[in-house]
Amino acid sequence: MKSTYLLLPIGILALVFYFFTLLLSRFSVLKLSTHRKIWNVLLLLTFLSTAILGLILAIQVNYKLQIPFIGEILKYHVNFGIGMTIVAIFHFLWHWNYYKKLLSAKNKTSTDTAKIITTESEILIQSRWGISLFPVFVLGFSAIITQIVILRELISVFNGNELITGIILALWMLLTGFGAYSGRLSNQINHKTGLVVFLLVLTGILPLINLFLIHYLKNIIFIVGTSQGLIQIFFSVLVILAPICFISGFFFTLLTGFANQSKKKFSVAGLYAIESIGSMAGGLLFSLILIRLLSTFQILSVLVLINSIIALLLLFYFNVKNRVTKFILVLAALLVGVLVYFIKPDHFSRHFLFPNQELVYFKETPLGNLSITSTADQFNFYENNVLLFTTENTIKNEETVHYVMVQHKCPREILLLSGGIAGTTNEILKYNVNRIDYVELNPWLLQIADEYTENLKNKRIHPIVQDARLFVKLTSNRYDIIIIDLPPPENAQLNRYYTLDFFKELKTCMHTGAIGSLSLPAFNNYQSDESIDEHSIIFKTLNQVFKHVLIVPGEKTYYLFSDAHLTINIPQRIAELGVTNQYVNQYYIDELLLKQKSLEFLNNLKPDVPINTDFKPVAYFKNVKIWLSQFHSSSLLVLVIFVLVTIVFIVISKLNVVNLNMFSAGFTGSAIEVILLLSIQVLYGYIYQMIGFIIALFMVGLAIGAAYGNKLFKNPGLMKFRIILLLFISYILILAALLPLLKKINLDVISVHIIFSILTLVISILVGIVFYYSSQFQNNSPVIAASRVYSIDLIGAALGALLVSIIFIPIVGIISTILLLGGLNLITLMLTFVKN
Repeated sequence: MKSTYLLLPIGILALVFYFFTLLLSRFSVLKLSTHRKIWNVLLLLTFLSTAILGLILAIQVNYKLQIPFIGEILKYHVNFGIGMTIVAIFHFLWHWNYYKKLLSAKNKTSTDTAKIITTESEILIQSRWGISLFPVFVLGFSAIITQIVILRELISVFNGNELITGIILALWMLLTGFGAYSGRLSNQINHKTGLVVFLLVLTGILPLINLFLIHYLKNIIFIVGTSQGLIQIFFSVLVILAPICFISGFFFTLLTGFANQSKKKFSVAGLYAIESIGSMAGGLLFSLILIRLLSTFQILSVLVLINSIIALLLLFYFNVKNRVTKFILVLAALLVGVLVYFIKPDHFSRHFLFPNQELVYFKETPLGNLSITSTADQFNFYENNVLLFTTENTIKNEETVHYVMVQHKCPREILLLSGGIAGTTNEILKYNVNRIDYVELNPWLLQIADEYTENLKNKRIHPIVQDARLFVKLTSNRYDIIIIDLPPPENAQLNRYYTLDFFKELKTCMHTGAIGSLSLPAFNNYQSDESIDEHSIIFKTLNQVFKHVLIVPGEKTYYLFSDAHLTINIPQRIAELGVTNQYVNQYYIDELLLKQKSLEFLNNLKPDVPINTDFKPVAYFKNVKIWLSQFHSSSLLVLVIFVLVTIVFIVISKLNVVNLNMFSAGFTGSAIEVILLLSIQVLYGYIYQMIGFIIALFMVGLAIGAAYGNKLFKNPGLMKFRIILLLFISYILILAALLPLLKKINLDVISVHIIFSILTLVISILVGIVFYYSSQFQNNSPVIAASRVYSIDLIGAALGALLVSIIFIPIVGIISTILLLGGLNLITLMLTFVKN
């Protein structure tokens, strides 16, 4: 659902920036008075902007003037008003005591005012060592943007599902953790500033090099047109990520020592908070602005420029060995950043991914990479390097449409979920339909459709930009035919369209006697057990909702479902209706053979399979097993699972109480974040803006917990760890009870944002508090403490994300996974007594 006014983006950005300036004042980088002056200026600017635009609107209404862009002026007026309101709330909170006393008829004395002025003047700028915090913020900022960009590219290049995503994230965090642990060696370096400058430049340049190599080497190392197995992907990702991640982890530990070279000391938790704020700012900026305005290489070039500017600041403020050499290095990096920004090498780099094809269009969108290539007179549409459709696939279009359309005597209202640009709309229009509602998630896909196809020109076609699951849930329309033209449940997001919950929602928007259709990849001559299981699960799940389910074999395997009678005599019906087709007709399809294949297929299905549901996506798990079986990797996955579980138990047994709590918190926090991201899709649909907000809010919570842990839980001790563990367990039990309850009630988008924002903030604050306590209990220098706590946190987070996304949720479901996390924290709680 597209919002007209930017209530949430403005609100979240304001909170982020406010918290950032507040942290700078807390760490003596800014005076508290400067922090407040910034927000006084912002209040004035938003007030003047709102007032001036309001006057223009009033003049236009009163005097009926024809002012161009009046709609845009109204939007800016409201958005500036939102900003002014939020800033005014901050000011109100500053002076809460004043208003409270005013209402109590107690006036402030001049002594009170003098105290406030004295308090603000007590905080002074630590000029050089305040600047030493900038690289910490920039590290978090650039690391999260680099992670998002490289993760998107790797998933795109390797056609990744949650298994691949889990492996990439796990390797990212493990390698970063290894780098952080190795960073303790930086404690022996006396002149750290020069190394900090060099690493700032390197962390800016390396992502650009890696991005090009991902595109260039894909079809050189691997045979063109082939898929890669688990082992190939694992080692490819390992080689690509190792330099970036190791340096990132090493850099954080190095910066801990760098920031503590002066008399002014910064705690490990405080630096972690600043790094988290940087990550939050980078995630928000990427999701809301960069991905919409810039290409991928331009985004990374911005990081080069920012890192280089911070490196220049360090060169000016600090004594650095070989200053001239490093100055030349930074200027060279700046030049590279500027050249890449203006040259935009994306098209040149990406054409290596499509050999023997001409790349005619490319667009980076929040939902993924869109590419269009041409071969002869045919256009090929790719999303994340996966072929969505071609403009000349007549067989697929005819089978998708006519198998289901001929089942209805008089189809008038049609719902098409995806695939319309491929030409299925033209096949539907062969019938006397009144309306086609065509739902597509990616708005950019619809924007380019008119330029490359004529398939959406008819006035009876109504394109709708929305998550298909969300549209079905909210629409009041009723349909005669529903065609689901989506890929198979190869990941958790797509699995939502093949669940018992979705089929029940689908039935509510079907007329009496309406028919629906979906498809899965066809069986080959050899039917693997995994493939039979997947088809059996979908067939059984459909049968729980609809009285009749008919299987129609073709280029794909089509499932027709309805409470009305269905017929396999499709060629006969085509002839009766007089529909002219090239392939789906009585001359091309043998009716007896079609019926025989349908019965054989039905007889091969297994009755004793589970039902596919939102909270237990077994079909997705079977699809992953199908992919693994193609490369004989199933036994390897079992081995990996065994090794990971063994590592978890070994780590738990070896760690002391403090580090054990950090591992458990990292594991739980990462796992809960995955669960929340998946649950919001299940409950409300795929809201890609919300994903960025959830990740940013998680970083906000980490920063709050790490920065204010001492105030939230004073007098740290072992008992406090136990209390926090009890809070983790309580949160988990509440979440396990809350998610099924939320599923039963219809929530509007604002309620969804609020509930999941609160859930995200609470769990991330708890993780941040544990990080603070764990760092305080380390009896070492800040560098050693940072290397230990940061690496343990990342290892726990890596294992949590991997095990939950690829094992626990597909096998036991979301709710059971949440309860397993509760069990892990309960075991950790008991171990605090055993290991005391």
